[in-house]
Amino acid sequence: MNPDSVRLPVALAYGQHYYLAQVGIGTMIRDQPQTFNDYYLIMDTGSDLTWTQCQGGTSYFYQDEPIFPHQDSRTYRPLPCEDHRGLCGEENCNDQGYCTYREVYFSGQVTSGDLAIETFTTNSDDEDAFEIVDFLMGCGFEQRNWEGYLGVLDIGDGHQLPKSLPQRGTAPVAGMLGLGQGGIISLVL
Repeated sequence: MNPDSVRLPVALAYGQHYYLAQVGIGTMIRDQPQTFNDYYLIMDTGSDLTWTQCQGGTSYFYQDEPIFPHQDSRTYRPLPCEDHRGLCGEENCNDQGYCTYREVYFSGQVTSGDLAIETFTTNSDDEDAFEIVDFLMGCGFEQRNWEGYLGVLDIGDGHQLPKSLPQRGTAPVAGMLGLGQGGIISLVL
């Protein structure tokens, strides 16, 4: 990703204390010119981990649809532990032999899931062009304690959806865009 030409649409989340960046994630098979899904990720300068909630999770926070359908993306590639021992280690491998992550934030929020390579699409200096890169990301299957931070419902672990959900467009956050320095999680591969 060329930082001199990549442009991310960024906005201050209304009534919140964080900025959101819009990125395209995945390569879906569909009869439309845009093959990726757009998501809003919180810009996080204190973490190197970029992640989004993924379908099939057991615990997550409410977000506008769709939760990322990793199983439908042609470019989603989980990281095999045997090929990435330095990154994963034995303690960060699941039963299928793929690398996992767990991130605990200072104010108590938790995310965990699988590490994968996925295609990210961003705007570029050229108005009609996009920058497309393979990116190391977390596919979050378990998120906890986000209700107070995001102002949206935590769902899962026996919690049922309420009868009245927030209006579409009021829960745009899908995950985090790690912009921190020094880690290997947010490296473009």
